[in-house]
Amino acid sequence: MSLSPGGPAGTEVRVLEPGDNTATECPPTRAPHPWRAVLPIAAVVLAILLAGLGMWWATAPPFRPDDDKGDLHALSRNQTPGRAKWPLIREGYRGGRVFVVQHLLAEHGYPLNPDGIFGRITKSEVKKLQRRAALLPDGEVGPDTWPHLIVLVDSRSKGHAVEALQILLHYAGHRTSITGDFTAATGESLKNFQGSNELPVTGVADEGTWLLLVTSQRPAIHS
Repeated sequence: MSLSPGGPAGTEVRVLEPGDNTATECPPTRAPHPWRAVLPIAAVVLAILLAGLGMWWATAPPFRPDDDKGDLHALSRNQTPGRAKWPLIREGYRGGRVFVVQHLLAEHGYPLNPDGIFGRITKSEVKKLQRRAALLPDGEVGPDTWPHLIVLVDSRSKGHAVEALQILLHYAGHRTSITGDFTAATGESLKNFQGSNELPVTGVADEGTWLLLVTSQRPAIHS
């Protein structure tokens, strides 16, 4: 390799002669664009998000626009408070829950004299209610029959449904006079029960309140 003039003044040009093994200088490499390092990570994150969205879509319950949230029976059995389930009451049972069943039947217009004993007459009236509700008329009050038996009770209510509510409140530990009239004391006992059971404190006996009131009672005695 020799040096020869030919460049700008004061510079020398290096000429590579045959046989010269001197390595040439490589041109500087261009630095990679910063996005090239980020793209693989972004692709992984996006894949995880899409997978999660797919799993949610596959397991999400169907949307039903005709659901009536204001209906007494709109509370699904899968949405009942905690793990409470409606008890089964049938012929041969006696006790407070039977009183409640009989008072609620009377509230619906079925002629009964509540005595706390689930006999043949009570069974017959339960069957009538079940037929009217298009249920299997087996004469037993279970998870399908209770929602058709209970009624919404508030400060304007009176009669058998209020008496049933007062019985349940009294034996749930909230002292209440059993009169059939929704008094201020009844409303206060109802609110106390709702508050102590993490229910909305409305002073209105809806399905969720009835459910917890019924399940908080001692089991019916089977004679």
